[in-house]
Amino acid sequence: IARIVARCLWEESRLLQTAATAAH
Repeated sequence: IARIVARCLWEESRLLQTAATAAH
């Protein structure tokens, strides 16, 4: 389960970083 949670957090952080980059 920890692996799934880690992946969810990784995906979320990647999407947030992509959104922040797109905002610029």
